[in-house]
Amino acid sequence: MQVSTVAPTQTRTLQLAQKRILVLGSALHTQSVDAFAWNDLPGYLNVGDYDVIILNLVSFVEQQSSFGIRAERLPTWQQIARLLFSPNSEVICIGLPGADVNNSLYQSTTWWLPVTPEFVFNSGEVIRNVKPEFAYYFEYVRRWFFYATPSFKSHFMGLAGYLRVVHPWANNLQVGMGAIAHTRFNQAIAFKLIFRAGYVDRSRALPASRGKDAGVEPLLTSGVAVWLPPPTEISADEAISLILRERYKRAVEVATPEWAAVYQLPQQQAIAPRSTSINKKLSDSSKKLPWPKSSLKRPPASIAYCMNRIRKRSR
Repeated sequence: MQVSTVAPTQTRTLQLAQKRILVLGSALHTQSVDAFAWNDLPGYLNVGDYDVIILNLVSFVEQQSSFGIRAERLPTWQQIARLLFSPNSEVICIGLPGADVNNSLYQSTTWWLPVTPEFVFNSGEVIRNVKPEFAYYFEYVRRWFFYATPSFKSHFMGLAGYLRVVHPWANNLQVGMGAIAHTRFNQAIAFKLIFRAGYVDRSRALPASRGKDAGVEPLLTSGVAVWLPPPTEISADEAISLILRERYKRAVEVATPEWAAVYQLPQQQAIAPRSTSINKKLSDSSKKLPWPKSSLKRPPASIAYCMNRIRKRSR
């Protein structure tokens, strides 16, 4: 029998590093995850290819109001359902629940969930009972704007269509909610949801004394859906970078955008002529220096000295 010599923390770090992560609503220009703005979603995108999705609902609402989102490019609820019910999956969203507009599924910030809690819109500053795994996030949340109640509502008529996507035999959906942070009066302002798809043989009558889970044959348990309130001390983009770093151990390496190579700030434009003149002097002077043939292979130190002298004279 082989005994693993890898420490549990090392194993978890390795597992996190192997997860494929997709960020929607924030174009982070990062090389460690795939990230797209809502108004720039590619047509080939399939969220089912990923293990983790992070949704920026703050920018979703902003771009929705300016008609910047193409509904046909949004991930379908079928894709997200398959992802959510895949092993070890996570969907994290940041933002306000919002309100349904024109009864359109794709105009709602909750289109990606089968059921959601009933939300109450209110505001307050007292935040209690923050779970340790998200303590870093709530360092940047100073006020809440909604809370979730234990009552749930469905976005699908009878959930039959949703359940068929999850499992061909499923006809029952159960949901569990765990609070991540509370208001002063113990209402959840951030929470986790876990779903369980099951099968109930409705042809058999059940004894009245049995509980609500009686007769439910569990078929599939979902990953975790996390809802976080918007941060108040940093931007939503910065909050997503924070989550990537703290939760998934991803160093967000910001790649330089292509436009940065040709765009100059006003300060750069002002000193550009002088910089060009200095570079020309450096080039001309280095050509005139009487380098011995034996030292041609290693002139950098001497050139650096002369360049410093020329820079001082040109100031």
